[in-house]
Amino acid sequence: MARLREALILDEISFLDERLGSNPILTLRNIFYFLGGGLIAYKLYSTDKIGLQLVGILIFVFVLALILYPKKSTTLESILVGLISHLMGFDNENVIREEKNKRAQKNKHEENLRKRFGQGKGSRPNRRRSPPLESL
Repeated sequence: MARLREALILDEISFLDERLGSNPILTLRNIFYFLGGGLIAYKLYSTDKIGLQLVGILIFVFVLALILYPKKSTTLESILVGLISHLMGFDNENVIREEKNKRAQKNKHEENLRKRFGQGKGSRPNRRRSPPLESL
């Protein structure tokens, strides 16, 4: 039997996400994306170098993708950051696996110490009492 799960979509509550008018695409965030990215893309495209013109076109296409990307539980910015961190080698699964291994080794070490010295979980350590002063 298959278990079906519904996707939970969380929207940030932000002043920048307020709609301007009845248009769902026209928000302050999208206007800032368009103005900032469009200005950078225009400056790069207006140069005489082909490489910079291509970079300007790519930036403008990316800005349009940011504006027109549908609202989902994962934003395009998050996908891009995850892609870059994955390509740079920052893999969170390795960090989690190493932490679990360290915890398991620590628990095993503590358990071995308890077995060696005869202490159960939560029991007090065996302490020798000093001889009474009168017998000295």
